[in-house]
Amino acid sequence: MIDSQVAALHQAQIMKWVNLYPPKHFARFVFPSGESNKNLDFFQQVIEFLVGNEFSRALNLVAIGGGVVGDLTGFVAACYLRGVNFIYCPTTLLAQIDAAIGGKTGVNLPEGKNLVGTFYPPKQVICDSYFLTTLPDREFQSGLAEAVKHGMVCSEDYFNWLKENADAILSREPDVLNTLVTESIRLKAELVAKDVQDQDCRQWLNFGHTIGHAIESATGYHHYLHGEAVAIGMIAAMKLSEEQFGISADKTTELIDLLTKFGLPVTLDSSIDAGVKIEKIISYLKLDKKKRAGQLKWVLLKKMGHPILISGSLEDSLKPILLMLGAR
Repeated sequence: MIDSQVAALHQAQIMKWVNLYPPKHFARFVFPSGESNKNLDFFQQVIEFLVGNEFSRALNLVAIGGGVVGDLTGFVAACYLRGVNFIYCPTTLLAQIDAAIGGKTGVNLPEGKNLVGTFYPPKQVICDSYFLTTLPDREFQSGLAEAVKHGMVCSEDYFNWLKENADAILSREPDVLNTLVTESIRLKAELVAKDVQDQDCRQWLNFGHTIGHAIESATGYHHYLHGEAVAIGMIAAMKLSEEQFGISADKTTELIDLLTKFGLPVTLDSSIDAGVKIEKIISYLKLDKKKRAGQLKWVLLKKMGHPILISGSLEDSLKPILLMLGAR
């Protein structure tokens, strides 16, 4: 499975790698880029492609692309013949530091993001900075949102390192990028190892994602990249943290400043259909897959690097925050 944009840019190089150790039976499925294509229709198309090529349980199903391709391929690997080997070569910054770590797979439904899926960790993850050299600026910046999240949730020292090295990161200096990818993977992997099934501390990594996923869903997965929606969601989560736990507003300002430096949005785009509707965002929050006993779970911060999970709707608190962020 290969992302169409990656195939267009790197097909020759990828085939050189394949031909170094040619498999006995090889077939390529080019997946059209975009979150909106991560759905059950394409899941079925890939399954039928594998059946048509008569692949057995000895199959090594390789995903080459970003988080969308990784999520879909991993879900297919978990289901095809009740499970085949899954190997992931993430080609975006977002996928290298987030999607490839932890084994979450799945597809979207019209009602919400990642509502169908399973945990199916890849047998191997291959992160190659070669792919980051041709990553469009917007995609690269989207990935930085997850690095910022790791700093907010796991390590204020890492957050400060991101601030101090922001210019070098944006210039994609190889040594700095290697440090960023390595440290983000380490921080996420530590939490995943403690809570593989996402029942406890791993949920801290959802900081900014509860609202971020709702924003993606409310805008049909067309307007915001994942990291862009998460950036806005983190600001909302910080505003809730100020209200619920008294975290300093200065920390929210630091977050806004770093996200802005990285070229990420800090408010909603009012030009989308005359603005993103507050009620539409809240309607998607009610479908969040991490609800327990009808209660939505929120990841907030008592202070930098010290997250806490709380349950509840928080609608009354959330509505003025969404209004401040540009929802209507």
